[in-house]
Amino acid sequence: MIDLHCHILPGVDDGAQTAEQALEMARLAVRAGVKTIAATPHTNIARMFENYVSDELDACFAALRALLQQEHIPLELVTGAEIYFDGDVAGMLQRGMLPTLGGTRYPLVEFSFHDRPSRVLDGLKSLLDAGYTPIIAHPERYRFVQRDPGGLLPVFADMGCVLQVNKGSPLGRFGENAMRVSRWMLETGLVHLIASDAHSETARTPWLADIHAFLRDVYGDGCPELLLEYNPMHILRDEPVESVFDR
Repeated sequence: MIDLHCHILPGVDDGAQTAEQALEMARLAVRAGVKTIAATPHTNIARMFENYVSDELDACFAALRALLQQEHIPLELVTGAEIYFDGDVAGMLQRGMLPTLGGTRYPLVEFSFHDRPSRVLDGLKSLLDAGYTPIIAHPERYRFVQRDPGGLLPVFADMGCVLQVNKGSPLGRFGENAMRVSRWMLETGLVHLIASDAHSETARTPWLADIHAFLRDVYGDGCPELLLEYNPMHILRDEPVESVFDR
């Protein structure tokens, strides 16, 4: 499996705080069957988690890669970020201030949970117009989506955006509303990938075996393959993602 949303990079946001904690997260992910993780620290959150592209941030990625190799943990680490949508994100991407996933055209973006749909649509359009394919992090958790999932999510998908559900949402770990919306997304084919959004080795973990089993048992073998393997692989190869309706 491939996990494209994980706060495993230590000491840069509210995810792993130490190198040892990051290693424990990596070991847990590998035991669950994960081969590749994108380290996606919170980015572009003013005065809290800015994490713009820099030599210092590059050194953090390199240090974690070296630790994984030193500890013989067979996990590929891909660079990335969870970009908070504030300001001219498209311009910052074009100027190299913000990273996409693995250097592809796919940026992982998140919005305020209480944002206005019109602002979100304008922001997504600005990224698409600039040549990027935005991956919307955990749309099932946004209040504006929960109020009108059938009105907004098909629009996002029709625009060409990629929809990433958190693995805990269909399992009920983010509350009733997130579970309801995420399961509706799965049933209607409005999910392109599932990721852990892990923050530690004990809570919100990178263990993907549970969601893999849930998807297989409820939706069949093809569902976890598409959402946890093939579409994440397409993204890292800078290829178009597939829909469940393409299969």
